[in-house]
Amino acid sequence: MLCTLFNAHTYTHAQTAAYGNFSGPKAQEVVVSRGKVLELLRPNEMGKLVTVLSTDVFGCIRALAPFRITGASTDYVIVGSDSGRIVVLQYDAARNAFKKVHQETYGKSGCRRLVPGQFLTCDPKGRACMIASIEKQKFVYVLNRDNAANLTISSPLEAHKSNTIVFSIVGMDCGFDNPIFAAIELDYKEADQVGVDGKKKRQAGEDTHVRASVRSHPINGYQKQHPS
Repeated sequence: MLCTLFNAHTYTHAQTAAYGNFSGPKAQEVVVSRGKVLELLRPNEMGKLVTVLSTDVFGCIRALAPFRITGASTDYVIVGSDSGRIVVLQYDAARNAFKKVHQETYGKSGCRRLVPGQFLTCDPKGRACMIASIEKQKFVYVLNRDNAANLTISSPLEAHKSNTIVFSIVGMDCGFDNPIFAAIELDYKEADQVGVDGKKKRQAGEDTHVRASVRSHPINGYQKQHPS
């Protein structure tokens, strides 16, 4: 029996993208997610983007983030999806394919509000990454390399906060100090209280608006590294 896989749907819109040097030190490339399809785009001599690689990941891509570890000449890309895993990919020019360098399971599969994968960001120096869910949960992974210059990834560090809805996360540029991540969050515990007592507060002329706040996540105990 001969079974052939084909794409029944053509995705034309890009959900998220990541810029970096994935195939070479001076290559200007963009990794784009189109639903369940991951593409590598590169400008040609005329300045038009052409597709170098297009592959089906058999899942829903939710977030992308590029990073480069200290001493490396090319970038990796981290993928957040509905698999409940964080996956690190590296472009293999010889095979014209993405090679899975690391995979770490942290939750159930599916696009769930409490399972990380919706938000993803990296430290500008490539030393750590944070993956977060829509609500409550955040994990931080420390990225490093071994003596053979292979990528290593630590066990997840928890940065959870209950009763919060996340709107965005970002890695802060703090030089070679400990990595710091910032998150725009909404504490809905106060919103629940407003729902209970909102009528009384409105009658008294008090402010019942709930405001989002910015919270930082310093990675304590991180061993500082300097470029080799």
